[in-house]
Amino acid sequence: MSEKIWFVTGTSSGFGQALVNELIAQKQKIVATARHLDQIVHWQKEYKNVYTTSLDVTNHDDVVRAVNEAIKHFGKIDILVNNAGWGYFGSVEESDESTVREMMDTNFWGAADVTRTVLPFFRKQRSGRIINITSVGGLVSSPAFGFYNASKFALEGLSSALAKEVAPLGSMLQILNPVLTEPNGLALHIKQLLKQLTIIKKRLMQMLIIPNQYLENRMDLRN
Repeated sequence: MSEKIWFVTGTSSGFGQALVNELIAQKQKIVATARHLDQIVHWQKEYKNVYTTSLDVTNHDDVVRAVNEAIKHFGKIDILVNNAGWGYFGSVEESDESTVREMMDTNFWGAADVTRTVLPFFRKQRSGRIINITSVGGLVSSPAFGFYNASKFALEGLSSALAKEVAPLGSMLQILNPVLTEPNGLALHIKQLLKQLTIIKKRLMQMLIIPNQYLENRMDLRN
């Protein structure tokens, strides 16, 4: 894989953490972000190709600051990975609305805000890749997952429309649908995660060489 500059949200645990470690192994340049900088700053201390910064994707000013920091440090962003997200589970009738809204702010609006902030830079450089980490829960609904499903279905819909909008600008969008097996929705079983990362690594390498006019490539990792 040729060297690219990656901006990844939600890297303190789970998929985001594993992805950063894989990108480090691939000698990529990475901007790793998380709400709590102390949980990820060790990467920057250990690797010259990693820049870490705090980021709460639900805070617009924080998003703008983090993106500008990334541009200042590396000069550009080649690939945006919207990974930050979490799960709240319960019946539709009994779910706590304030908690559901917080989840939607992260899972949907957070990803949308980061994307909208990065897009002007992609437009200026006439290139860029967006990878939105959704979930199989954005494809299939289940009891007690209703509001979580809604947050992921919303991101799926936005991603499909955006893929068509950014293609003429020289950018491309991918949707990644990992299978969450942990009950709290925060991490994957490590064995399954490593298997999926192998597939993701192959797909990402393919993504970087296919034509820009290709509008959307959905990665369904259920198998």
